[in-house]
Amino acid sequence: MAVGASLLLLLAVPISALLGNESKPSSKMDYRWLQDLDSPQVEAVSSASSLQARADNISAALGSAAVSELGSIDVVVSGGGNFDGYYMGVSMVLDRLEVAANGSFKRMRFAGVSAGGMMPYELVLKGETATLTAHLDYGLLQTQYPLWLDPGALASAARQDHHWRLLADWQVHQYASSLPRLNGVVYVGTSCLDPLPKLVMISNYTSTDQAASAFMTTGTVFELYNGLPCSDGGATSGKKMTPLFQDNLRSQLTVSILPDDHKDFPFETVSKYNLTVIEALVRKGQDDARAWLECGATKPECGTVQLALCPKGKATADHVCSSR
Repeated sequence: MAVGASLLLLLAVPISALLGNESKPSSKMDYRWLQDLDSPQVEAVSSASSLQARADNISAALGSAAVSELGSIDVVVSGGGNFDGYYMGVSMVLDRLEVAANGSFKRMRFAGVSAGGMMPYELVLKGETATLTAHLDYGLLQTQYPLWLDPGALASAARQDHHWRLLADWQVHQYASSLPRLNGVVYVGTSCLDPLPKLVMISNYTSTDQAASAFMTTGTVFELYNGLPCSDGGATSGKKMTPLFQDNLRSQLTVSILPDDHKDFPFETVSKYNLTVIEALVRKGQDDARAWLECGATKPECGTVQLALCPKGKATADHVCSSR
């Protein structure tokens, strides 16, 4: 989803109608989006191939020794809308190093809220190529249908919310046999009123309808999930929007997708983007992952605002790492 939501918006009864809270296509762009999910545009496919080759080269240069000291870790991704392209870049490098490490390095679980919950969900369900290509393709569509996507941030967010509902429904049916991959592996957080606001982490996916609703509820303004009014999980997952695993079973890699300095990426990227922007975000994620690993992933001084390791036992109830 494109933007973090305020729990105050949950109190607005007609909000779901305002956002077009449905998974049925109604416009030319809607139908084109669904068409592209089945058959992505050539430019998106080519871009994905280039970015994957870049990740191959970075990972080969690093070698499995770069992750050997990490062992088994969990990964926690913050909210931040379309800045999730940054996490995609990080993930692409780690994917390849995990294969190269042949068991000595493994990401066990993923947790996130908003876009930081949606992207790991997509990657585990559909794999890298399908997920990356779809996000690149949507960047193309936003250029090809400029009149559909209002220049205002809130309107753009509402349009993308609708398109992500089409995506949510499409992917759970297209990849229905892969839904069990998510169970106990991908944890998406949502903010629910029960009766006070609280963070609800979802890690079991029992049907296509429930899985689609779980995907949306972590990053939308309003979703009835399990009978409760829920909203974007960023509101209840701590000041960094990083829902750290509270069982502290292992060290946790925290990926904060919002850039500390927005000079290279305008903040409006949260709610809309084009192909050039998402390509740059993916490359930045790849480069930051490389720099972090070259410095030393287990060294506290090598962590950054966006990419850092929280040692085992240091996650707090406020969803921040006590070592930083």
